[in-house]
Amino acid sequence: MRKIKAQKISLENFNNYGSFCDLLNPNGPKMGEGEVLFYRDQLSYFTGGMMTGFSTVLCQKRPMIIDEAERHMDAVEALIPLNDDIVIFAARAGDDNFPIDEVEAFIVPKGYIVTFKAGVWHKAQFPLTQDKVSVACILPERTYARDCLVVKLDEPIAIEI
Repeated sequence: MRKIKAQKISLENFNNYGSFCDLLNPNGPKMGEGEVLFYRDQLSYFTGGMMTGFSTVLCQKRPMIIDEAERHMDAVEALIPLNDDIVIFAARAGDDNFPIDEVEAFIVPKGYIVTFKAGVWHKAQFPLTQDKVSVACILPERTYARDCLVVKLDEPIAIEI
């Protein structure tokens, strides 16, 4: 029987086979400052005629206050909390007016995957128990630049658990 030794993956030794990224400890280009950082399109994957970007959202523990929301009219967004349960919020898809009276919040256990349908309002996640959570975010590549409407709320909404 032939034996091989498993090696720690690196850009050099895996380059001929594909690509990878560390979703728990991201680095490279990012958006945001402070408590919520979005490491955009760390890895791309070609699916059915479009490039899919794998990104990481790093969210610090903070008050569960919704002060802004976003939606993508043409993209489905998937989230996978990696090291803690998260709290997300959502409101129905519609026009450019955020339906503040229809917001619901949900607890998503780590390791689960959740998707937002195109047009559904949402925004950054909240860690449930840890000081910081890493969330894998899967979207068509560059959605944040091509298909993202962000609205600032005049009246923030507190999430009570």
